[in-house]
Amino acid sequence: MDFVTRALDDIRHQIAAADASLSEARTRRDLVLKYAATFKGTLRTFNSGSLAHLTVNSPVSDADCGDVLDRRTYPELGPDGGGEGPTELLEALRDHIGPLIRVEYPNAKLTITKRAILIRFHAPLLSGEDPTVDLIVALNRDEPGIYIPNTDTDSWDASHPEKHTDLLTGGNDALKRVRRRAIRLGKAWNKQWDKPGVSSFNLEALALAAVKDGMDEAHALLAVFTHAASELARHNTPDPAEVSKPIKLLHDRDIVVRRFCDARDQLKRAIDAEDEASARVDLCTLFRNYEVIAAVESKAALVGALRAGAPLSVGRFISTERTATAYDRPAKSVHSSAGSAPTTSASSTAAAWFDVVVERTFFERGLSVAYPNFEGRASTLRGARTRSYAGWVDLPHYRGQGIEIVFDGQRPRDYPKIFVAEPGWKHRYGDGTLCVWERSHPESMRWVWADGLVTLIDAVRVHLFREAYWRETGEWPGPEVVHEERRSARTRRLN
Repeated sequence: MDFVTRALDDIRHQIAAADASLSEARTRRDLVLKYAATFKGTLRTFNSGSLAHLTVNSPVSDADCGDVLDRRTYPELGPDGGGEGPTELLEALRDHIGPLIRVEYPNAKLTITKRAILIRFHAPLLSGEDPTVDLIVALNRDEPGIYIPNTDTDSWDASHPEKHTDLLTGGNDALKRVRRRAIRLGKAWNKQWDKPGVSSFNLEALALAAVKDGMDEAHALLAVFTHAASELARHNTPDPAEVSKPIKLLHDRDIVVRRFCDARDQLKRAIDAEDEASARVDLCTLFRNYEVIAAVESKAALVGALRAGAPLSVGRFISTERTATAYDRPAKSVHSSAGSAPTTSASSTAAAWFDVVVERTFFERGLSVAYPNFEGRASTLRGARTRSYAGWVDLPHYRGQGIEIVFDGQRPRDYPKIFVAEPGWKHRYGDGTLCVWERSHPESMRWVWADGLVTLIDAVRVHLFREAYWRETGEWPGPEVVHEERRSARTRRLN
């Protein structure tokens, strides 16, 4: 069961949306709502969909929101008024907000769809993501909920997206967290097919009914699969707000039900498995498009691999001990306990490599997924501009460590300064920073700039595992450059 928990946790980090993408999607949504609020007769605006429900996976594709109009301003519209359809109103709102949006996003294009106005911004992020916004134009209703457009028939349908958001963001913190995780994992599972069986909202509705307080992540996901397999065999999922019609399936019912039955059985076998190898087989089948972490190796197996010459950065090999606790730990500077900061003669006003957004983004690629607790900071130390990355890393079988990696702003490809909060490591320089590899080593045996930041942090974790094992046993696992071979007055290295 511990392995299943770690594996699901790792998959969630693989599908996590980048903070920059989420921030931009919110910025675009809020901009659209700001201008929609100036349209004649607006009562209120609202946020809806996955972004509002905190169930977004990568890539971030869209943001949903709405503009509710007062029927007293438009008495001729809707079933509770004169019965007129939404088409002309949608065109008027589109023409109202389009020029305003294009002041900030000149290439934005607005299209009327079945339910909303779709805004495409044509301003992709460095990741390639270009979040759109769906703006629903709605009418207030005599009964609970609102009327939303159906341009296919130029009519209005009852719905209640505001209540959906209230339901999906309700409950105590533990319940909300576990339910969101189960939904995100369910979405990732559902999207593995070219033709998904259910919509994202359908999964959210199933989770609302299935996930109960006190469940852990694995059993919450199992509850969603079990509930879906049973309920969808009999009928479509009811609207959680009890306003709209039941939610339609996206595929044939027998195919959808079979998928949920298989998922239920695979996850249950993994949870009940007596050994990690068996659990991994079922999880690999369940999440076939994702990397399911290998079973945590015993300490002896890890040491044996390192003795045999495992590479400097072994990625998932050393990443199997990640825990939720580690991701929650704050990043912090460790200079004060690990040594002094690097200095150069560069001017503090000189441009640095990290001022170039494209270069910095490429270097940091994957950081928010692999090490989400790490933070990057630019600073000036003794007249030199630097960029540091600080956070907490776990070590298999040993206590984790807080580390900070500092790069020179003018010479980023130089050996970085690697600080560790805890003192007493074996391979270090005179200033207390870690010596992880030799500059004279071939590139296959050391980290190089093109490898990126995530690979560097992986390499530091491998090194710290070696150091922790040496502390415990007095033996260095794997190849080691001994003191006599590497002493020099210039580097003042200690072994």
